[in-house]
Amino acid sequence: MSILRSSITSLVLLTAMAMPVHAAITTIGDVDPCCAPTYPNYWVVEDKWNNMLNLYVGYYGEGTLNVGWGQVNDSAGYIGYTSSSTGTATITGSWSLWNNSGTLYVGSSGTGTLNVEAGGEVSNTSGYIGHESGSTGVVTVTGFGSLWNNLGELSVGREGKGTLNV
Repeated sequence: MSILRSSITSLVLLTAMAMPVHAAITTIGDVDPCCAPTYPNYWVVEDKWNNMLNLYVGYYGEGTLNVGWGQVNDSAGYIGYTSSSTGTATITGSWSLWNNSGTLYVGSSGTGTLNVEAGGEVSNTSGYIGHESGSTGVVTVTGFGSLWNNLGELSVGREGKGTLNV
């Protein structure tokens, strides 16, 4: 009887370890799929956010986008859109994807930070880090399997300050 109980316990533990982690996409503060919000927000999208418009992380104020085991699809992405804004996007873990069908700006006119970690992936047509005068953009790609898939032009410090860490 003790051998059977031990086998059942092992099976339960293996099953629990094999279950996928629950996906989450969270936004905090000034994040909007179209235009600048009029109030601070915090919300969670379960595992997939299909947005056919531009996504702004820090439009006028401070905004944060976190993707962990989920997927965000949008037209173009802006992290730190205006000169008074600060935005941070972190894409962490395998099966975590931020897919921009257009351009991605990290520090468009403001301050932007993009972190791609532990197997996360970001894709876009062209990428700009520190795009306009007075902007600051920092992109860090770190960890096994992490990928920034930039299909076109990549500009680091076009008119602002840009840093790319790989």
